[in-house]
Amino acid sequence: MSPSTQTVLVRSVRLFSVLALLGMGLMPVHAVPLADDVSSPSLSPNLFATCAPDGTQASGAKYRICMPAGVWNKDLIVYAHGYMAPNQPVRIPDEQLVLPDGTSITETVGFLGYAFATTSYMTNGLAIRQGLADLVDLVSIFKAAHSDVNHVYLVGASEGGLITTLAVEQYPHIFSGGLATCGPVGDFNTQVSYVGDVRVLFDYFFPGLLPPSPVAIPPTLMNNWDAYFATTILPVLSAPASAISVTQLLSVTQAAYGPVNLNATTVITTLYSVLWYNVFATNDAVAKLGGQPFDNHSRVYVGSLDDVHLNAGVQHFTATTAALNEIQAHYQTTGQLRVPLVTLHTIPDQTVPYAHETLYQAKVAAQGRTHRYVHIPVSRYGHCNFTSTEVVQALGLLQTLVLTQPPVDVDLSPGYSQAGKSGSAVVYNHIVTNTGTLSGTFVLQAASSQNWQVALLGGAYPGGTMQLPLLLDAGMTATVQVRLTVPEGITKTLVDYTVVTATSQISPTIFMTAVDTTRVYTQFIFLPIVFKNY
Repeated sequence: MSPSTQTVLVRSVRLFSVLALLGMGLMPVHAVPLADDVSSPSLSPNLFATCAPDGTQASGAKYRICMPAGVWNKDLIVYAHGYMAPNQPVRIPDEQLVLPDGTSITETVGFLGYAFATTSYMTNGLAIRQGLADLVDLVSIFKAAHSDVNHVYLVGASEGGLITTLAVEQYPHIFSGGLATCGPVGDFNTQVSYVGDVRVLFDYFFPGLLPPSPVAIPPTLMNNWDAYFATTILPVLSAPASAISVTQLLSVTQAAYGPVNLNATTVITTLYSVLWYNVFATNDAVAKLGGQPFDNHSRVYVGSLDDVHLNAGVQHFTATTAALNEIQAHYQTTGQLRVPLVTLHTIPDQTVPYAHETLYQAKVAAQGRTHRYVHIPVSRYGHCNFTSTEVVQALGLLQTLVLTQPPVDVDLSPGYSQAGKSGSAVVYNHIVTNTGTLSGTFVLQAASSQNWQVALLGGAYPGGTMQLPLLLDAGMTATVQVRLTVPEGITKTLVDYTVVTATSQISPTIFMTAVDTTRVYTQFIFLPIVFKNY
């Protein structure tokens, strides 16, 4: 017997005892409450925050603005809520405005002297793009009534954590900084794969328990999910004969189920949570992404007692190009931070795997923005399972990062896009800013993806150079031109991506990049047609 097989069997025996207790009703099942699956809790009296009546945004989203009962510190905290079931009415989710320990987010924000604002978003379900637009609009609504706001901090949880990260990356002129908690910030395709993998592997180990297609969910299952899980799925998972299958499922998916030892309560919570997202999010995501996003056609699963049989029997799917393109265009973070971002994530997160934080840290490092980013890990099981102390401390850290200008930093205006012609030059203008507190030299470089001739023009190099050093005092800016020469004789449509990088010589790990896109189209010569009469 191999060591891996021994491990699976030992864990199965340990799991069986607590699963059996669950099946006999001797242990409580605490399924993670998600979105509209939980009723609104009793909120504490408005001792520290006074909320105006909810309003309606131009998109149709509902919004709420609350002011502190005491002295306002002139800062605003905007809250981006998490996923809401697509088959429920659009509303502000009051149940998500309370932390797991019962602390009211609105009251806490008011007690600290901040103004508070949140929005329902214009839609439920997958609401990344819509939520981002509504949050930007919400800031405008607030500033129309309170123009003297100093800083705008964006805080988001789960889906709202991803929205927060995208907003901070894309709108640094609107948001002073962000606190993204338990969000799929590393890679959206990874999140889609995680949920899809759990579902297809669940179907393999427990065939027939759920409708046959993991990528097309019957609406009747959504409408009756809690009862179906309790009466049909839970008894099977709790049966002694299922222990080995459950253990293999957890082993292959690497789904989080508890801190150290097998814990049947958290095992059930984990499977309920991930299957919930498959049931409720799949159809909505397909509609909004313009296609089916789950792709495991080349995936090789490992960690079961018989991986060969598993890979031969598990369902495989191929994502549509339209869905993948939509994800790449609008749902992927870049790590390019111009303002601070703090992320908070429980390590055993059963819904949004902690691996997202590792992926995002790599993105931030690749963009030279590590000085703008801090991650706080929490060793506690559960999705978004934070204490009020942890959230307040993370918020305090974010405020410190926003108010403390780094000694070394650089900003580079974003990339541009132009059309080019064969045998001509395309010029892009970029602004370089020393956003640190110290004077420093920044080295600019440019590289063409097509290996075309590219030169930097500025200062002592009006004729162009491959590398341009700039000495800038704190707060100073300089304009640099990037000249790309398109070669003669191009006979097909080509796209060049010129990557421009400004790197600090004081600290080479601090840099900023911009990408200029040049599209060269094939030119056709149309000759006149001469008709003759014979």
